[in-house]
Amino acid sequence: LQSAVSGGLNLKTRSREMTPHLAYGRHRGPIPKRVRRAAVMVAIYRHPDLGWVVPLTLRPMHLDHHPGQICFPGGQVESGEDDFTAAAREFEEELGFSVVGATRVGNLSSQYVYASNNHVVPVVVVMSRPDKPWDPDPKEVAEVIEFPVDQLTNPKSLVMISHTVRVGSESANHGKKQEISANTEDTPDLESDTHAGFTFQSPAFQYGGYSIWGATAMMLHELSLHLPKEDGVG
Repeated sequence: LQSAVSGGLNLKTRSREMTPHLAYGRHRGPIPKRVRRAAVMVAIYRHPDLGWVVPLTLRPMHLDHHPGQICFPGGQVESGEDDFTAAAREFEEELGFSVVGATRVGNLSSQYVYASNNHVVPVVVVMSRPDKPWDPDPKEVAEVIEFPVDQLTNPKSLVMISHTVRVGSESANHGKKQEISANTEDTPDLESDTHAGFTFQSPAFQYGGYSIWGATAMMLHELSLHLPKEDGVG
């Protein structure tokens, strides 16, 4: 894996297998002109017990966007930055570890995330395993999750989860936060209710009690399409 990935790959394959049933992308709509630019770091390294892993972050519940969800380290691209610089800065700010010296491989397909109005570029690097414990910023990271890449091809890790979005009259009219909960029970594709809101389903990777879905799951799935089979991750 090290030699294949470090040699550079064409990581521009669009993958929609992990797209939630209720998603902006399914309608093929254009990205808004006032979208925010963002970048995330897809860092791959070898773990002595778990094999090849990528670090993911569990977002705290106090955040305005995607609270309680799992994502790659990253954030907004600031003025004067390119995607790699922004992703590397955010990675260090969130996890307390620099990717200086890592091998940059390329980018995965960009994703428009409707809920936060971000056009996200995933930057892929191969790095050495951190030589010290993670030091996450508690304001942005509740937990660091080392996700084994071989779980991407484990049929038992792929599940379908349901989400319930509860929208009150105030939140619907004034743009306040919506309450979203998720579980793995089977539900119809899209169900509406004038009081509770609606439910929808999405494919997800299940690992260690966590459900990884949405844009992060789509990026992980696309990454798996480019990894060599001889390492058991392609």
